[in-house]
Amino acid sequence: MKKSLFILVLLFGFGLVLTAQTEVEEINPDTINGKQKMRHEDYLISDIFSDIWQQTPVGLKPASVNRGFNASILMDNPLGKSNFSVAFGVGLSFHNLYSNSILKRELDTLNRYTGNTEFIEIEDKYNFQKNKLTLMYIDIPVEFRFRTKSVTDNFKFAIGFKAGYNVKNYTKYAGDQLDGTLNQDGTAATIKTKDFNIQNIERIRYGITARIGYGKYNLTAYYALTPLMTKGKSKGDEMFPISVGIAFSPF
Repeated sequence: MKKSLFILVLLFGFGLVLTAQTEVEEINPDTINGKQKMRHEDYLISDIFSDIWQQTPVGLKPASVNRGFNASILMDNPLGKSNFSVAFGVGLSFHNLYSNSILKRELDTLNRYTGNTEFIEIEDKYNFQKNKLTLMYIDIPVEFRFRTKSVTDNFKFAIGFKAGYNVKNYTKYAGDQLDGTLNQDGTAATIKTKDFNIQNIERIRYGITARIGYGKYNLTAYYALTPLMTKGKSKGDEMFPISVGIAFSPF
């Protein structure tokens, strides 16, 4: 958690530096003149989104909303005096999968690890308050951008690609113990667990990004081209997310 906060603070600090740079550029008439060179924009982009999980294994039921967060710092490079630019940078993404199944190591009849990791469905007789899989990625995004030339708000559209590395993953569960353990009064015993470094999560991920909006606000989408799990190591080795959300780009 401390590492995540440090990275977010680092990204925010870098954004402040870019803000100062942008303010200096706006003094230059060649930068803000709508008929000349396009301004540098969208240095910092932060968005909240929900993951729509595709090709889930039988029995796994994702929640309707699987909230996530992304923050990216990008260097904007206008292409001459056109309405187009190319941007690239670094980002931090958090994805969550809330569901009725826990991702655990698969054991054989002798209680030995088989090498696979499976989503184990929670039986209806057990109650739980929280059950999620959290994924954290460091990303390298690239965007090809179009926007109208305007000193104030403008229409914008971007399509891009990003590749990322999974630096952290864990499952979190709070609810009844799943082995049927009871308290002395006969009520179900409860437990809170948090397991890190889940085996067979794909470390490298990449996919296509899109963004459209007006001014500082945008609709965003990300389509993953890689699965969540290592091929052949899970019944869910083909599942992947489609992320849809709202982004804010203050500068």
